[in-house]
Amino acid sequence: MKIINILKSKNNKKQKSAFTIVELVVVIVVIGILATITIVSYGNWQKTVAETQIKSDLKGAAIAMEDYKSKNGKYPSSVPATFEASSGTKIDGGSMDGGSTFSLIATKNNLVYGTTNNSEPALKVLAIGDAYGGGKIAYLFQSGDSGYIPGQQHGLIMATVDQSSGISYSNITNAASGATYTAVGKGQYNTSKIIAQANHTTSAAKLCDDYTITVGGVTYSDWYLPSSGELYKILQNFPGTGYLSSTEINESTAIGFHFSINPPIPLSQSTTLKWHIMRVRAVRSF
Repeated sequence: MKIINILKSKNNKKQKSAFTIVELVVVIVVIGILATITIVSYGNWQKTVAETQIKSDLKGAAIAMEDYKSKNGKYPSSVPATFEASSGTKIDGGSMDGGSTFSLIATKNNLVYGTTNNSEPALKVLAIGDAYGGGKIAYLFQSGDSGYIPGQQHGLIMATVDQSSGISYSNITNAASGATYTAVGKGQYNTSKIIAQANHTTSAAKLCDDYTITVGGVTYSDWYLPSSGELYKILQNFPGTGYLSSTEINESTAIGFHFSINPPIPLSQSTTLKWHIMRVRAVRSF
């Protein structure tokens, strides 16, 4: 009997010391809540640090702009090379109105701030035509577009000048490349398909892919030939005629766009032979 009582006593102690399933669930939930709070707090701290740095960078860039003007009588076209932003901050923009004013836009960790010669650094809402990312903003993604993120600004940047006033789609004019996508967000894919085609040597896509530009000490090299959908959106904001897209129709034809004020011809998509030369403007996504 003594042995049986001892065994029962040990079993009772084991049962009392073990966690029940409910207790385990409660512990896991509490740990999850604490982890979430920690992650959110860390994220907010990172954002605060980035905001402080980006404001400081913009103030420093503005001082460099003012210093340049005091010596040269006008603001420079971009931030002077004497100024160096903190790691991860990109600054675009420069003088406007013949050098009498300036506008700067800085980005860091998806934050966008702006300043001018008569304003303090503040959160910036990007707009079509803003100097940004090595060119100018040509289209802002809308709901339904690939790359659209609610609450954030993303879109297409076009180069400030044409990369060619007349170049053909590709040196290969009788074989399909597979660059058939038309949607916004597919120009980069089309460009890579054209360049990867067997026996490819020259093309409008390669011209855009090779394009690089350095603005404010930052080099932008991820340019591509826009898809027909991307080019259509851009030309609605910046009318132009005779531009070539990266979208092919078949082995011998591709899609181009035409527009005219005199005589008045609305923006329209057209089928063009791959050997036909058209204007080209490189774009990049942000």
